[in-house]
Amino acid sequence: MRAKANERLADLIDPDRAIREAARLAYSDIGELFDKQGKMLPIYAWPDHIRSAVASVKARKYNADAGDGKQEDIVELKLWDKPRNIELMFKHLGLIKERLDITVTGKIEDRIKAGRDRIAKGKIGAGGSTHA
Repeated sequence: MRAKANERLADLIDPDRAIREAARLAYSDIGELFDKQGKMLPIYAWPDHIRSAVASVKARKYNADAGDGKQEDIVELKLWDKPRNIELMFKHLGLIKERLDITVTGKIEDRIKAGRDRIAKGKIGAGGSTHA
């Protein structure tokens, strides 16, 4: 039963689509949400690739100028994390690598024995620090 569920999940996950979505978010420009006068377009008129970059929309009435008796519509947009999506793309393309290459000279057995000898002689404390 679990194997079937994993198989269905694997069918739903498309790595190519995931990287395309990360790219859409990374390259999104909210300037496309506004007309030439700077007014926000209605949500139904937003391009698909920009709509997918918006995490949430909060609309409320607000009196921007105290005492004028007028309330303006305030729309707050929260976007998905653009730097995180750029990082994901860079990792996918191999531009960022999260690994540490360490070169050890000599035989590993000799290095282990030398470390054990230092511990036995009290030259390395419990926390791994060396004593002079």
